[in-house]
Amino acid sequence: MSTGEALLSIGELSRRVGAAPSALRYWERAGLLTPSWEGGRRRYGPDAVRRVGVIRLCQDGGFGIAEIRRMLDDDPDGGPTWRVRIAAKAAELRAEAARLEAAADGLEHAVRCPEPTLAVCPSFTRAVRERAEGAALAGARD
Repeated sequence: MSTGEALLSIGELSRRVGAAPSALRYWERAGLLTPSWEGGRRRYGPDAVRRVGVIRLCQDGGFGIAEIRRMLDDDPDGGPTWRVRIAAKAAELRAEAARLEAAADGLEHAVRCPEPTLAVCPSFTRAVRERAEGAALAGARD
């Protein structure tokens, strides 16, 4: 940090980034933020604002705290290591999106199914059997 850059208290950082002090302390305990200490008080450098932005973007992308810590520890500037991990997370999210889409299709079928109960609905019965046998969730087939 160059001379003249003001350190931020936890309250100042909290206000600047719109995060509760408890969130900042949590990220600190998780190894994502590192304050310095002055007179027994936490002080954060101006780079902490950017760091919070990185943490939030990673969380928005589905990364957990441990994954974020590994990325920041391995490659703090976002080089090639990040690309591999981000590509893997994108594939994971696309697979989850497909699973959720299939689940939504099944629920929408249940709502519009003409059968008197789901117990006699052929699509529901087939889906129950397939899932019981370990098959992946598939969209409802009318």
